[in-house]
Amino acid sequence: LTGRLSLRTHPWLTDHTVGSTTLVPGTALLELALQATATDHLEELALHTPLVIPREGAVDVQVHINSPDDTDTRSLTIYSRSENAPAEAPWRHHATAVLGAKTSRIETGRSHDDLSMWPPAGAVRCADEELAALYGDYEANGFVYGPAFRGLTAAWRLGDEVFAEVRLPEHVHSEASAYNLHPALLDAALHAAAFAPSGSLPQGSVPFSFTGVTLHAANASSLRVRLSPADPNSGQAAVSVLIADDTGTPVASVEALAVRPLAVDELRAAERAVQRAELFDMHWVEVPSDGLVSGGASVAVLDDADDLVGLAAEGGGVPGVVVLRCPDAGGGGGV
Repeated sequence: LTGRLSLRTHPWLTDHTVGSTTLVPGTALLELALQATATDHLEELALHTPLVIPREGAVDVQVHINSPDDTDTRSLTIYSRSENAPAEAPWRHHATAVLGAKTSRIETGRSHDDLSMWPPAGAVRCADEELAALYGDYEANGFVYGPAFRGLTAAWRLGDEVFAEVRLPEHVHSEASAYNLHPALLDAALHAAAFAPSGSLPQGSVPFSFTGVTLHAANASSLRVRLSPADPNSGQAAVSVLIADDTGTPVASVEALAVRPLAVDELRAAERAVQRAELFDMHWVEVPSDGLVSGGASVAVLDDADDLVGLAAEGGGVPGVVVLRCPDAGGGGGV
């Protein structure tokens, strides 16, 4: 799979920044992996290096599905580089996935995973003040979420679990049909982990790996979400994620989402790579016709070089700038 990402083609990415750096969320890399495969299940997706989007221009993206190994297991890798990079420039490796067998999207999972009863009995709603303060707390840790990523509308606590309602904001609502699960919607669902009593996903951290990802349905624009502590023996900060639409119909599940602090040196290295590429990017800038001339010089546009002699013979003098129209060669033409 090949593609291109930019702030022009995917403006919602503008709303996901760390400091002043626009960062592709891990949920978008998960979406790329699901889009590239014929399976609805990933055994694991491990994230390696940040994918930074430049303020101008774009990055080319490649998703490779590799040949089966000795156990008939396929892996998937995700790479990117500047759109104007020379052919010999290296690609940056961002993620590796292990593909699972194709599953049925009509499976509903275990009975106690049913989210049709909403909100769950006994759940205590989080105060509006907590939701209002959430993104200020994130920003204090360097993570700035714009409107597209602020889809969390309500949250509840029940024991060590958190339940949440998430909806794509109006200005991106129509984009849901273009994705298995819109990355901004899934990312907003994970923000609810901040309300877990134990702080399952500490703020200031980013996804490190998704384990046991199963997609049951696509194109949802609003979600019901349950976040539960993952295996406490794993030694990682992790949660399991269950997702349904606003009727309780299963959408997706993640057995374990593990996070880690964002390494500043990794982010800076990714930024520098983008900045170096931008130094050699070629940009065409339209120049107005009067910008071609300085110092009050005159301009003559001619169809034939011999016309210049005639122009001088007419007493007009020699113009300061001469633009000669080139004959149409192979359909090109020009001046």
